[in-house]
Amino acid sequence: MENHKHLSNPLPLKTPIPPPKSSLAQWQQFVQTACAELGWNKNSHLEIFLLLSEEVGELAQAVRYHTALHTPAHKQADKAAIAAELADVLNYIADLANYFDIDLDEALRQKWHENAQRSWE
Repeated sequence: MENHKHLSNPLPLKTPIPPPKSSLAQWQQFVQTACAELGWNKNSHLEIFLLLSEEVGELAQAVRYHTALHTPAHKQADKAAIAAELADVLNYIADLANYFDIDLDEALRQKWHENAQRSWE
């Protein structure tokens, strides 16, 4: 996660990173375990939300640079920069969900069931 880049020698993870095509639930569990292992689970919900907001801003900047929207010519970002920022955002979303003991897979499924019943105009 972005705010932990400053660590000069981060602890190695004992928990293996989930394999390709892992489920959302597997990733959410991994984030919870990894944050606990690395001591990153001490933030309040407000701190997690502020860190998430910061990452959303960095994602916006990467998208802006990639699409050259109001961007100096020397500032460019490729899809890898966008992917990295999306991953940071998703990590903080999982961290915030874990803080509130919310199953993201179930929440997403429930929201899509609600959306299916909505009238979109």
